[in-house]
Amino acid sequence: MLQVAGRDVAKAQTQTSRLNRYSHIMHDLAVQRAVLKRLAHYNEVIWDQHINLPDQFDNPDALLHSPKNYWVALDYER
Repeated sequence: MLQVAGRDVAKAQTQTSRLNRYSHIMHDLAVQRAVLKRLAHYNEVIWDQHINLPDQFDNPDALLHSPKNYWVALDYER
């Protein structure tokens, strides 16, 4: 869906090492669903593996950037 919407999907991936763990798959799908439901309101999505915050902060699952220049962090508990 991201690719059809013209979004860059080069770094949108699920690590194959996580595919054997049901809870991780369900978590990843929940994050993807949340992003897709809100996609029309944001012009950029950064996934957890590509977020670089200082060590004292936990990375959210995704960051969404709006055309009004604010960021929203999505973080789902496992």
